[in-house]
Amino acid sequence: EDWLILSDTVVTWQMNPRFALAGVWDVGIENPGRRKADQNFYMAGGLLARGTLVERDEVRLELALRPDVVWDRDGRFLGVPQWLLSGTASANLWLWDHLLLRTEYRFDQSTAAAGFFYRGAATTDDGPGLAQRQHSVLFSLTGLWDFWFGRHAKPN
Repeated sequence: EDWLILSDTVVTWQMNPRFALAGVWDVGIENPGRRKADQNFYMAGGLLARGTLVERDEVRLELALRPDVVWDRDGRFLGVPQWLLSGTASANLWLWDHLLLRTEYRFDQSTAAAGFFYRGAATTDDGPGLAQRQHSVLFSLTGLWDFWFGRHAKPN
C-alpha cells in the first residue's frame, strides 16, 4: 500500500523540419492501496510549440512557447495544496552545433491561499508575505562536444 504510481504520457507531432508540437500529461497517486482519503494525488500537463526561425550554416535560432498546469490536490508533491499555472517563452541560439545561448522568460501563478513564492522578507515556507505570482528571466550558456579525453569520438 506504500507505493507511488506515476504515469507520464508524451505525444509529439513534427509538422515539418522547422516546426513541432508536443503535449505531456502526468498523473501521480501515492498510497493507491489505501482509502481514497489517505491517498495523495498529483496531476500535471503542458503543451510545447517550437519553431526554427533562422537556419544558416553555423547558426540556428529557435523560439518555443510552453504553458503548463500542475494540480497538487494534497500538497504532497509541491508542499501545499494548489494549482500552479505557468507560461514560458524561450529563445535558443545555436552556434556551430556546439554552443547554445538561451534566454527564457517564465511566469508562475499559484492558487495557494498563503502564497507559494519567496519574496522580500518571506524566506521560509510558513513565513508571512509569500507571493502568489512570480516572474523569472533566465540566461544560460551551454557547450556541447563529442570528445573523450581529448580524442574525437569515433563515428557510428
